[in-house]
Amino acid sequence: MSKSMSKTPLGRLDAGAFGTLEIPRLERSALDHSRNIGYPVWCSSVSPVTGKWRVRTVAVNRPVGIAGITVHPGDLVIADEVGVCFVPFARAAEVLAVAQRLARREDERLAKLASGMALKDWTKL
Repeated sequence: MSKSMSKTPLGRLDAGAFGTLEIPRLERSALDHSRNIGYPVWCSSVSPVTGKWRVRTVAVNRPVGIAGITVHPGDLVIADEVGVCFVPFARAAEVLAVAQRLARREDERLAKLASGMALKDWTKL
């Protein structure tokens, strides 16, 4: 495993990049710039202090440590506004099946609520 990283580019824009994960924080101007050019960035907080000149690449196509998790080349990174999930490539099909099952269950529960089921009964599902 490589050194733990606090800023993890998930690729470069000119090489098909899809975003950057930064822990613990991202500089405000970098966040604004990234959003303005449509480049997805996920971070745990925003800081007015620049990170310029303090970031370096520690590995390319090698395992990296991110927030205590080892992420290997090819692993899936799923992120949104509330969190980031790393899925080992070898378990992707298994995780997808579980996610689809949970999504179907949630859709069924929401349909029951929309059809008029009382909230007190719905919370017991």
